[in-house]
Amino acid sequence: MDGLNIVCVDDKPEVVFKLLHDLSIFSDWIKVKQCFNADEAQAWLEKLDRKGEFVSVVISDQNMPGKHGIDLLVWLSSDRRFRHTKTLMLTNNPTMKVLLDAINKAHVDRFFVKPWDEEALVNEVRILVTEYVFEKGLDYMPLRDKLDSDMILKYLY
Repeated sequence: MDGLNIVCVDDKPEVVFKLLHDLSIFSDWIKVKQCFNADEAQAWLEKLDRKGEFVSVVISDQNMPGKHGIDLLVWLSSDRRFRHTKTLMLTNNPTMKVLLDAINKAHVDRFFVKPWDEEALVNEVRILVTEYVFEKGLDYMPLRDKLDSDMILKYLY
């Protein structure tokens, strides 16, 4: 299936590089885009939508210059075009306010503390992509060997 995207947002190039490395397992069937701030990510998401592509997952850092990750994810969760897009937030030392805002305002699907465990991140992203495919109503059959098999069974039964 063409048109599936994961967007990674962090102002630190080394973090984005690590994300791209960890997510390279998906590169044969999902495009992974890097953005270095929330404004760039928002512009990229708008562009993907105009092109008719699918934004399956957005992974965002919280602490960035300008707009924080919460700001980006609140915007994303309130935009009906991206209502099925799954979100994952990364941060170093989350405060209670950040955690509550992530849950209550941005409705994040997953939350990881840096540094993250590569295997856990990849597994969670695979689950989120699978949920996206089913909730969006996309044909999962061409991807059935790449998606999370437990989630496929959950949606089918």
